[in-house]
Amino acid sequence: MADRRLTKTLLRMARILLAVASLGAAAAQADTAEEVRAFMNDYLSTFDQGYSRDLAAHYDAPLYMLAPNGDLRAYETPKQIRRTVKKWKRHLLHNGFKRSDWVTLNVKPLGAGTALVSAVFDRFHDSGRLLQRGAATYTVHKKDGDWKIFLIHIHDPDDVVTFDCLAQARHWTIHFRTPRLSWVNKSVMFTAVLCLAITLTKNSADDFLYALPGWGANLGSTNATS
Repeated sequence: MADRRLTKTLLRMARILLAVASLGAAAAQADTAEEVRAFMNDYLSTFDQGYSRDLAAHYDAPLYMLAPNGDLRAYETPKQIRRTVKKWKRHLLHNGFKRSDWVTLNVKPLGAGTALVSAVFDRFHDSGRLLQRGAATYTVHKKDGDWKIFLIHIHDPDDVVTFDCLAQARHWTIHFRTPRLSWVNKSVMFTAVLCLAITLTKNSADDFLYALPGWGANLGSTNATS
């Protein structure tokens, strides 16, 4: 009997330790995600308003760019990166570019010093009209205490990657209101519907939610915007 009680006690302790460890890991991931979001917002702001050398500081050398057709380009030195950035800015300004906005900014930490960012962005003309909607998935890492982009995978906006679908769904259920359903049933139903919609439409979770009339005002977005 004593052995059985001891076994149960040890199992309870093990469950508690596992729960504490998972909470610690989740908190660390959340901190990393917030750091990366802040970095990407600063990157977008610098892209719009900063000098080429300021924007180039957000990239690591070598910087790799992967096109949808599989074409891979490498910019080996900071000097090459600065030259390339100048060309990008010159081309955009020639076409009347004024500013950019994130439409979607999904972040997935892969550790304390590396993360994936999948984003959709809009670029606007000086007159306010939309110039371009584009998308890319970035690989970022921390180097000497600063976040840097070292791989940009350009792709179609419909192919933006939505990370942790179930986790996002659980977060959004706290904003969901249906009086006749229990909270458990709401969570299960909403998670299933949300994940199915994302899978079938290949849109981000925010695109799906804001497409539903009247829901945008009641649901908070987890995507960062500048």
